[in-house]
Amino acid sequence: MDSKESQNKIPDFDKPNWGDKSFDYFKWFKFHHLKTLEKYHNLINKQYKKLPLGKGYKSEDIKLLLNYLDELIKLYDWLPDTSGGKDSMDKLIEYRNEFEELYLNHSVDDASYWLAQEINLKVFTIYNYMNAICEEE
Repeated sequence: MDSKESQNKIPDFDKPNWGDKSFDYFKWFKFHHLKTLEKYHNLINKQYKKLPLGKGYKSEDIKLLLNYLDELIKLYDWLPDTSGGKDSMDKLIEYRNEFEELYLNHSVDDASYWLAQEINLKVFTIYNYMNAICEEE
């Protein structure tokens, strides 16, 4: 396969093959997924910042945050096997599940604010890492 053919080859949306050197997955991620990552990073950060310092998430805010996180988790297979990629997403998934278990359908708990802070930081870590990698490419 010549280089022109390999540039036109489109990988499966949810099944990247990071070992396939004939395709630039970081370029693909930047074009197709970085804006999604940025969008949900911004939405989660905006939601977090609008709450008063130390005040818990209400049920509707929790549901919204969980929906944002579920959209981000869809990018899992597109992240590299690194601490800033899949390792950070693994931790984010753990935080997401903990957030749902502890706070969804329960009375407002101010501790939810602090877990949301960890979630916000982890999303920023993933976004910052992937943005930096894509800029290098």
